[in-house]
Amino acid sequence: MRKQQKSQEKIILFPDGQKSIKLTTKVLGQGQFGKVMYAHMPKNPDADFAVKVIDQALIRDKFKELIVNEIELMSEINHQNVCRLYTATKTPSNYYLVLEFCNGGDLQDFVTLKGGFLKEPIARAILKQMVFGLAAMAEKKVIHRDFKLANILIHFPTLKRVEYMAPGFDLKNFVKNVIVEGSESVSASHPFVPMEIKIADMGFAKKLEED
Repeated sequence: MRKQQKSQEKIILFPDGQKSIKLTTKVLGQGQFGKVMYAHMPKNPDADFAVKVIDQALIRDKFKELIVNEIELMSEINHQNVCRLYTATKTPSNYYLVLEFCNGGDLQDFVTLKGGFLKEPIARAILKQMVFGLAAMAEKKVIHRDFKLANILIHFPTLKRVEYMAPGFDLKNFVKNVIVEGSESVSASHPFVPMEIKIADMGFAKKLEED
């Protein structure tokens, strides 16, 4: 994979050379060793991605092993309730992990915005998807080892790019007021908004040895 500089945005080419994505300057998250940036396909802006950019100058050999481990394990799992890794590459300065973009933030923020707790019907609907994701990992003999609310992402498939990229869009306000499956206010006139749960961040994951 190669990258080219263009007006403060980078073009990342996939290994097959047939697809490319534009890495924008929009920051989705910040970590100890780098950032998660928003990206999309230049010819199809609705195809968007989250790119984890890790600064090689900030990591030691042990953490490099964790990055390689994360790439290898995520590449093995393809399930709707596990955040997908599309591809990854390394340059002299950075690692780039091209991930599935989730537009709803994480479960920790979701719970906070909903008042600090979830009513049982909502929690049950979320837990069901989490179990499906964990089962997909177990099928590949992978254990997460850092399973917490902040590492569980949320995606609203009916929330379109034109909406969440619009000037003035407030994700926190959207999440706070969104009606999801299990909400008491669900009715024929107020249907729930589909919400997908994605298990993410497998830097500390481990594959169990075969019996």
